[in-house]
Amino acid sequence: MSSAAAESVCALTAKVVGLDGSLAQFAAPVTAHEALLAAGGTAPSPPRASFLCCSDELDFDAPARALGARDALQPGQLYFALPAAMLGRPLPAQDMAALAARAAAALGTAPVVAAAAAAAAAGVPSRGRSKA
Repeated sequence: MSSAAAESVCALTAKVVGLDGSLAQFAAPVTAHEALLAAGGTAPSPPRASFLCCSDELDFDAPARALGARDALQPGQLYFALPAAMLGRPLPAQDMAALAARAAAALGTAPVVAAAAAAAAAGVPSRGRSKA
């Protein structure tokens, strides 16, 4: 797959950086609840142990807003799974830096291959793994 085609596939997916630093990409319409379950890794967290937030809404010293369970993820957008303990508390610079490092590590190792395009057409999430 050419670099331009790979970038096009990436732009068509919503990306979720999991608690463990893994990256899940979703091409088909998917809700926050479905994405959180899929991005949970091999041992999913108990319900309400984590939440999804949109990277564009994160700001220094401001609380992270949780997406509603039925909110649809938007293609081309990056989301984070965060522990429930972070909900409603301001994110200091240290936490923001850690999230940026986790995203960079996950995105730097995300495989984008022809299979991802085929999975996207079938509505199957494509998962890349990286540890931050």
